[in-house]
Amino acid sequence: MQKVLENIVSSLQQPSSCSALYLVPITLSQASIQYIQSIIFAHELTIKKKRKVPSTRDFQIGARIVLSGQIAKDAIVHAMESIIKPEILLFQPSWSIQDIKESMLFYRVPKDCGIYLAAMLESIVTHILELSLTVVQQQQQQGTILEPEHIKLGISKDNELESLFNGFDEIGSFSKLSSLQNDDNYNDNEICHTPE
Repeated sequence: MQKVLENIVSSLQQPSSCSALYLVPITLSQASIQYIQSIIFAHELTIKKKRKVPSTRDFQIGARIVLSGQIAKDAIVHAMESIIKPEILLFQPSWSIQDIKESMLFYRVPKDCGIYLAAMLESIVTHILELSLTVVQQQQQQGTILEPEHIKLGISKDNELESLFNGFDEIGSFSKLSSLQNDDNYNDNEICHTPE
């Protein structure tokens, strides 16, 4: 995953900027939370339809519930393009499929759903990293490390991201998710409680 993020960061850098910008291991807690929220909403919609297998439409509706504005549009457009050309993705669809299966929300996950969800996540993470790089460049810290503080500052400069992630300060904060579920059995390392 770190290699994928480094590739995104390097593709976002301007040719005039210093090539010595390194990406330290960063936990993308906000994007991960948004990712899981989309899964939960898609699952709720699937239950209402009495189906056990999600469709890409379920994830598109879930994304529109969680996101709004240009970020949602960009993520959905990138996802639809990726369904046609999955080779353009840096995020592996198998990661999305594995996460969905481990969440135990669905018994079977079509390949298109993995592609769609991976593309949406890639679009959002790319947007966050692009804003973060702008913060580093504005601070004229060429050749420095992209720190989590740069990500927080980048998110705070975007109204849509700020409203989406408002209240999420670190990876252990699940206030929005806990309102969606009756189960309070979260720990610091898990986003969804998995029954044993």
